Amino acid sequence: MTSNALASAIEINVVSADQAHCVATYEHVLLLCWRRQVTVSSLQAAREGHMAIMRRHPQGVGCLTVGSGTYLEENGLREAATLVRDTYKNVRWAACVISDQGFVASSARAGLTTVLSLAGQSSMVKVFRDLPAALTWQKAHPSGLGLLPSRLGAAALLVENAMRDCAASA
Repeated sequence: MTSNALASAIEINVVSADQAHCVATYEHVLLLCWRRQVTVSSLQAAREGHMAIMRRHPQGVGCLTVGSGTYLEENGLREAATLVRDTYKNVRWAACVISDQGFVASSARAGLTTVLSLAGQSSMVKVFRDLPAALTWQKAHPSGLGLLPSRLGAAALLVENAMRDCAASA
C-alpha cells in the first residue's frame, strides 16, 4: 500500500493548525509539526494537545515531533521548557525530527536536546535527522507503545498536509 493510500485509511484528530504548525493526535501518539517560527501560542496549542491525549491515555503516550526551518521566537524558550516539564511526565517515548542540514539544523537539534534535558523529563527522548529513523526507533521502544512505522509515517504525512492546507488558504 502506498503512503498516500495508507494515509487515506488513517484518521487523525487535528487540535490546532496554521501555516507554521500543526498539533494532532493519532491513537496514543501526539503529532507535532513545525515550520518557521515556533510561537508561544503554538506551544500553548501543543500543551492543549498533550493534555487532551494524556486524559484519553493515562497509561502513557508517544510523541512524534517534526520540524523544518524551525526556530523559537525570542520569548519561546521558557514556554518550551515549561511545556516539556508539564507534559512529558506521561510520555513513554518522544521522537523529534529536525530534517534540515547544516550548522543551523545541527544547532537546533542540540538546542532541542538541551531543552529536553533541562526540563528534567523522565521519558525516553531521541532527536533524529530523518523521519524513517525516528519511526523505526519508536516501533522498537521498550515502552510497548510503538506503532507500525508505516501507519505512524502516514499519520505524520497527514499532519504535514493539514499544515500545508492552512498555508495555502492563508
